[in-house]
Amino acid sequence: MELPTGLEKSLTAQILHTYETRLFPSAESIEIKRAFIEKFATMLVTEFPDWEVDIHVFGSSVNGLGTSRSDVDICLTTEHRELENVFVLSRVLRKHGMRTYCVPRARVPIVKIWDPELRMAADINVNNTIALHNTRMLQTFVAADGRVRPFVMAIKNWTKSREINDAAFGGTLSSYAWAILAIHFLQTRQPPIVPVLHPPAKSLRADECAGVVDLSFDDDITGLREFGRANTESLGHLLYAFFRTYAYEFDYRHQVVSLRNGCYLDKAQKGWDSGRPAGIFCIEEPFSTWLNLAHSANTTAVEGIRQEFQRAFCILRDGGAYDQVCEVYQRPPSMAQDYVPMSAPVRNEYEVPPAPTRTHSEYEVTQSRTRSDYAATPALAYPITPSLSASSTIVDSEFSSSYSAGLVQSPYGAYHSTTALPRVSRRESCDSGVRYGSTHGARQWYAAPSHVAHHAFAAPDKLSDLSELDEQMTLRSQFARMAVTAFKN
Repeated sequence: MELPTGLEKSLTAQILHTYETRLFPSAESIEIKRAFIEKFATMLVTEFPDWEVDIHVFGSSVNGLGTSRSDVDICLTTEHRELENVFVLSRVLRKHGMRTYCVPRARVPIVKIWDPELRMAADINVNNTIALHNTRMLQTFVAADGRVRPFVMAIKNWTKSREINDAAFGGTLSSYAWAILAIHFLQTRQPPIVPVLHPPAKSLRADECAGVVDLSFDDDITGLREFGRANTESLGHLLYAFFRTYAYEFDYRHQVVSLRNGCYLDKAQKGWDSGRPAGIFCIEEPFSTWLNLAHSANTTAVEGIRQEFQRAFCILRDGGAYDQVCEVYQRPPSMAQDYVPMSAPVRNEYEVPPAPTRTHSEYEVTQSRTRSDYAATPALAYPITPSLSASSTIVDSEFSSSYSAGLVQSPYGAYHSTTALPRVSRRESCDSGVRYGSTHGARQWYAAPSHVAHHAFAAPDKLSDLSELDEQMTLRSQFARMAVTAFKN
């Protein structure tokens, strides 16, 4: 079923209006990012005057897919391996007033920082130069056709509004994965809108090319600009077809999205048909083809994402507006009262609640579960207390996706850790916010996929260092992802 011509034109106009008025980065935001990078460079020169450390900005700030709210992604390259320890870099930045948050166990360890003065967030890694090639590749695709940028940004805007753009803490997909998915869709149109830039991989099987990184691709922008001229599909038609494809046509059990090859591969071709759940989403990383960019989403999360595709498609099919597709996901009241956002607010004013008067001599835990049918799940051994949430003045739409895990909203003067497990599939119907309490240990807590907010508070004098907190708060069992945040007021 195709969109009627009138609806298609209207949807195209809505996408372009949103892109031009809300998604295109403002001159002010660009200047703030530039000031932040200069400030960051000054910090490094001050702390390491004799070291050669190069700063490379990558990601959405420079690949053409960023907004005014996009955070800054920085890669440091240096021969001084000490900086690869994220805790070393974190301590240096805190000396200069930055609020820091380490993610040491990620495939690429990073330090998330927040600059209270410029109100800017950034993710920093050391010596992960492949990210620079990812950025250059996306720049090339954006330059190849005028539809690429507004199309990809319209999809990213939708994913953030619907809370399915958080691989690190939300158990869904990263912004990079969504960009690859969107551009691959443009590759597979008939006729294609963007070309295949990469040479064929020597082997399709992931186990045969493990560890091999092929960074070669065609970045001759001049020769690519006329490639998609034969395709005259509008943005409205493309977005509608994109939602339809991944709502009803894509075979999640057998297909792999391959940007490198410009087609769908079979999981058996990749060797991804065994040893992993059948319904897992598979998006091949174009440079490191043995990696699945969608590995962060388990089968339950994938079903939730698929339902979001179906919701978006049905809205557009029935004549709904793009803004309706991108309505901010509202959690049911039973869960919302206990929900602490996985992202910190970026706002001009931030109201901090008063600190509690009693000393937290041992951990207090608040968790919000989203599946009432998990009542048999062993739960935390700590007493369930009323939620210690952020100020009620914070609005969902003002969150920054990269400044995750409540960095600024550590309002109680205590150390703060967050563990997020994958979201549920039946979102509206199963968000019940049921709480559990028992004498069983936290090590057995995670027995089924859900979206869990787990907050622990301890006396500041008992945890003197971020690494000590990291050691104490790591629960080495079935947790899919873990993030630890430490702050002192």
